[in-house]
Amino acid sequence: MYSSIHIQSEIECRLFVSNTDYGVLKSDGKCYIYNFLGCIVGLRCVNTADESSQYFTIIKDGDYLHLKAEDFKKTLISSVSERDISIGTTDNNGVIYSGDGKILLRCINKRIKRYKIRSGCEIICDSAFEECNKIRKIVLPDSLTHIGDCAFKNCANAYFELSNKAKTRRYQDPNTKLTILQLLILPFVLFFELVLSDFDFNIIIKHSVLPRGLKHIGNMAFYGCKRLFDISLPDCLEHLGDHAFEECKSLSYINLPEHLTFIGSRVLSFCPRIESINIPFNVKYICDGAFWGCFKLKSIEINDNVLGIGDRAFYGCSGMKNVSIEQVEKIVHDVEKCDGQYWPVTYHIYNLSVVGENAFPYADLSSIQIPHNSKSYFENIIPTDYHYLLKEKEQIIH
Repeated sequence: MYSSIHIQSEIECRLFVSNTDYGVLKSDGKCYIYNFLGCIVGLRCVNTADESSQYFTIIKDGDYLHLKAEDFKKTLISSVSERDISIGTTDNNGVIYSGDGKILLRCINKRIKRYKIRSGCEIICDSAFEECNKIRKIVLPDSLTHIGDCAFKNCANAYFELSNKAKTRRYQDPNTKLTILQLLILPFVLFFELVLSDFDFNIIIKHSVLPRGLKHIGNMAFYGCKRLFDISLPDCLEHLGDHAFEECKSLSYINLPEHLTFIGSRVLSFCPRIESINIPFNVKYICDGAFWGCFKLKSIEINDNVLGIGDRAFYGCSGMKNVSIEQVEKIVHDVEKCDGQYWPVTYHIYNLSVVGENAFPYADLSSIQIPHNSKSYFENIIPTDYHYLLKEKEQIIH
């Protein structure tokens, strides 16, 4: 594990690394929680006074980890204890809430088939509906702001809608259309939905929506939700946890909000139906295995703000043909000492500084498009196995 930490300045810290991928260390009177993700390391400085954590992202370079910028804040409010459950109130469906109804603590009825979460609920706690694999429909209130870790893990048959259905139009993917067959059977489906509560309404309603005020989705929150066909994330979402939508086998469409600065480890891994992903402009890091196993993903564009790509970020994307690195050259002037004299030097650099091993697929990848006259720079950061794919773009003269 890390044996010590020394903050050298506001933008740099030194950690000594071995094989431990998670742990806690204390230094300079502060407590740090680190999460080691291959090339990319998450460092969290815990402020015990207000029970909040300030997250940072740092890039591994030998024994040095360079602190780039703060990424997001997370309030530690989704964990739940047995005491919380014992003093909570249970409704007729076996769902336990806090006394004020703002926190959904746990669903103890594993055979529940559909559920409308109370209006005014703001937080769904960790593992609240985990393994409720019979539930088919979950109605979310507009007041929801926080979904905890594993909240809907392995709810294999569930889809999600808002309590205010008028707002669903705001999220609807314009490419989502009903087939002629679905239109013909719609009256029968509506009849069975009204008469037989066990009928699978997902035949028609494939689009899941989340509340527009949602800011946090925890680790593995929707892991293994195999009946999620397409889902829209709200614009104000600030944090999307590791493994959040992993193993969502039917997921074919998802939008990533512009506010995201960090695409966590294996967020969409093994979602084999996704064909395209737009990396938001504010994203700085694409972590290990983020899109691992998205077999139908055809191409990806790495924009100018991306600083690091983790190990196996796009590994197993066997349908991917092209990777385009859209970055702007930056010129840095410095001096070097040689034979006792200082000489001016000029560096040509780009924001992207780390690309992990096996970051991209091998099968069918025809090129990695890089900026004009940048081959020497990217050969230093992109693994050797991909050098033959590097192709410089033609210079655009204005």
